[in-house]
Amino acid sequence: MLGEWTDELGPGVHITDWVSTGPKSIAHTNNENRTTTKIKGFTLSYENVQKLNMVSMKKIMNGKIREIELKFQK
Repeated sequence: MLGEWTDELGPGVHITDWVSTGPKSIAHTNNENRTTTKIKGFTLSYENVQKLNMVSMKKIMNGKIREIELKFQK
């Protein structure tokens, strides 16, 4: 319930920039200049994070790009 949630950022840390392309698809930067990307259903390997990150998510939202090609490991 509200008020019982855990703080995932830590004491004194707050979000300064945030973007979401849909449910369970978010990226945010905090006041320590650390960026976190979480997208359900995707393995965010080093190669994938280079393509699917806050910058690319903002480009999708602004209509500057339509798709991102990722490599999937089997």
